[in-house]
Amino acid sequence: WLAALPPKLIKRTSIIAKLRQLYQNIIDDACYYMRKNCVEPVTTVNNNICQSSFRILDSYFFKYRDTEIKIIEESEIDELEAMVQQLAAYALTWSVACTTNADGRKRMDAFMRNKFVESGIDFPKERTIYDWSFDTKEKAWKLWLDTIPEYSCDTKLNY
Repeated sequence: WLAALPPKLIKRTSIIAKLRQLYQNIIDDACYYMRKNCVEPVTTVNNNICQSSFRILDSYFFKYRDTEIKIIEESEIDELEAMVQQLAAYALTWSVACTTNADGRKRMDAFMRNKFVESGIDFPKERTIYDWSFDTKEKAWKLWLDTIPEYSCDTKLNY
């Protein structure tokens, strides 16, 4: 997977090293912990969970490929490098840590927070890991519900 990243990310060996270290330090332990301590309503397999995490990251990394219209600047790669740990934490949350039930999510929340601290990932202490989204424009964690407009139903509309 690392070899398939956009070329400018591959050239930035510090990004590759961070990703390799994070995944080596977290994903196997997280899968093992989840399998031994949590219930999955729908059974998954480790390689699919890992692939899901990579696909989430790929959705962020896609825009760092040079095109005929846009050449990626080094400053853009610098900005990504400053966020890569948070993006990995988000991807790990919504791949390995999300396949369990409500009780398992409580356990995975505590486990993943510990792994994030061990790995030097800055993550909000409030709420659960499932309540947060990383905003790449503001380079900050935001509560999910703060990222969408409040829904209001017009009671005067016809069905």
